[in-house]
Amino acid sequence: MALALFERANVLGAHAIHALSEQELNSVREFGYRGPVIVLPNGVEMQDDTRLEAPEWRRRLPKDSKVILFLGRIHPKKNILNLIKSFSDIVRENQSFSNWHLVVAGWEEVGYLDSLRAVVDECSCQNKVHFIGPQISDEKRKTLINSDGFILPSLSEGVPMAVLEAWSVGLPVLMTSHCNLPVGFQAGAALKVGTNIDSISNGLRHFFSQSDCERAAMGVKGQKLAGERFSW
Repeated sequence: MALALFERANVLGAHAIHALSEQELNSVREFGYRGPVIVLPNGVEMQDDTRLEAPEWRRRLPKDSKVILFLGRIHPKKNILNLIKSFSDIVRENQSFSNWHLVVAGWEEVGYLDSLRAVVDECSCQNKVHFIGPQISDEKRKTLINSDGFILPSLSEGVPMAVLEAWSVGLPVLMTSHCNLPVGFQAGAALKVGTNIDSISNGLRHFFSQSDCERAAMGVKGQKLAGERFSW
């Protein structure tokens, strides 16, 4: 209704449009807009302050724990349900992955969190999957710096700030092509996963099997990419 009443006219009558990604550019053209479009992603502040103390949630984990982090909205399009199922499957199947924990950080929008907690209970992985709530300012930086990897298995994104923030602190990333950051795969800063359980499981299995040095090297590439392409 809004499209018919005024939004189509707003878009088609614009003197220029700012798109975040090539996908958004394509969507604008498919919509029928023929004016100038600037493709310019959002930027990120570079973060390298490793002096921040570990957050409270990290201090509760065993000292030899490794953390794969999801940070963002707790929303179905982020595909957290399949992430939890994939993670629980592979930590059960391989004892060498038993020191890995999945930390889910973010705010709830649609009453989705209860269903995720129910899946954690069904998978009997309550001691491996941790919901830590929204992370703001210094708490977010602490959470990023004190993680060992970042994952975003989204079904749909514009350009996800969470991935850029993960790269800014040198975290290796796993993400889907729907995150619209193909440059991350090209730079060796991210591993590509699909959206179904098998694909996410395969990606996590590969990531967890890497050495600390291999994961660190991927993080270095991500931090370099963030500094060169996405820093304000």
